Amino acid sequence: MIKKIILLFLILTLPLGTALSQDPSDGRIRNPWEFETIEELLEALIGALFRLMMILGPLLFLVAAFYYMTSAGDPEKVKKAQNTVKWTIMGILIALLANAILYLIINTLTE
Repeated sequence: MIKKIILLFLILTLPLGTALSQDPSDGRIRNPWEFETIEELLEALIGALFRLMMILGPLLFLVAAFYYMTSAGDPEKVKKAQNTVKWTIMGILIALLANAILYLIINTLTE
């Protein structure tokens, strides 16, 4: 758990270190991110997660099919395959709804 926290901290502070290490001639610090607003950042994150899920979703269905085909009637392995299918469908639905939820939140907050 500590390793995950340290890794997350390093990932989040890397752009800050890059920005602070600059020597701006006009006294301003350059924005290390390519995003100007939190809305653009969230859209990029949701878009990346959506693309990742659209790649992982079909792969997880193949894994579930493999579990099912190799179960040989074992109820425990069949249950594992069913759970894999169930959670894959849930993940795909969340990925599909993420953009709609994001735009709903942004439109609600900006009105």
